[in-house]
Amino acid sequence: MTINFQSSLRNQLSACSVIAIAWTLTGVAHAQSLPENCEDTNGNGVAEDGEQIVCPSPEDTIHLDAADVSLTIGQPSGNYDIDILTGDGVSLKNGGPKTINILNPGQVFRTSGNGIHFVPGSAIDMDVMINAEADIFAESDGISISNWSGTGDITINAGDIFAQQTGIWLITDGDVRIDADNVTGAAEIRSAIHVVNHGQFTSITSSGSLNGGQEGIDLQNFHLKDGKSQVIVDVNDVNGAAGVGIQILAAAADISVLSRGQVYGGDSGMVLSADGDNSTISVVASDVSSAINWGIFTQTGDPYSSPVSYGAIDVSVSGTVTAPSYGVT
Repeated sequence: MTINFQSSLRNQLSACSVIAIAWTLTGVAHAQSLPENCEDTNGNGVAEDGEQIVCPSPEDTIHLDAADVSLTIGQPSGNYDIDILTGDGVSLKNGGPKTINILNPGQVFRTSGNGIHFVPGSAIDMDVMINAEADIFAESDGISISNWSGTGDITINAGDIFAQQTGIWLITDGDVRIDADNVTGAAEIRSAIHVVNHGQFTSITSSGSLNGGQEGIDLQNFHLKDGKSQVIVDVNDVNGAAGVGIQILAAAADISVLSRGQVYGGDSGMVLSADGDNSTISVVASDVSSAINWGIFTQTGDPYSSPVSYGAIDVSVSGTVTAPSYGVT
């Protein structure tokens, strides 16, 4: 690409400025400056590959464009709330592994956009590890990672997440592990946890409550490669106010659901489907209820195949199932 500048403009721009503009115009990745009160390993105020970054009290969005980077937000002790009023708390770009630590249980990480956000321009390979001890309050999604055609493992260990839209929104092709205390996705058409995974392993664990305006858990695991995927859900209370408490739609998969508390769905309590041959579903539940349709609906095998090969289904309920249409099918 050729860039022509008028002589007056050329005299005002340094060589570095010309290079920066050329990178922007040609689409070559370039790092953005970190907020003023952040420190990085190289000390130049820019997130670069292989660095460790510490931001005790950021006031602006933290942009992570680099690979193999570790970011720590907050202070190890005390009650110091962090407010990002300029949009997302952390913006992830480009591939490579990234680790994000948000300290400590006494803090609140509050953002006017998404808490942690990633939307790539194209398919990439990116592993993400998020350890959030502090509570996350977001005006949009709490954690949003949409790697539509890319690959990468995503691991989330979190305390409480409250989001005006979706609590946790993930799309990837890899191993997904979520362990959170309480997650709320407040919007009427959103979920506490929404996952679309084309990989072979998905695990969702919660010791508190998951509350969604639509679904509590909405998990789609269409692993279309050789072999089956494994889906594990281990939760306490789950509420899908207008939709389904726990909804899992999968291809060939072994699905295991353990619910210790109350699962409620404005439409149905649980809807679990694994279409692939020899898929299995295991449910151990306490109390399940719905306002319109099923209490617990399960299905394995592809009904359109010939002959139909149904997998094993095992449902055990220690409490009660309450539903207007069907209790357990």
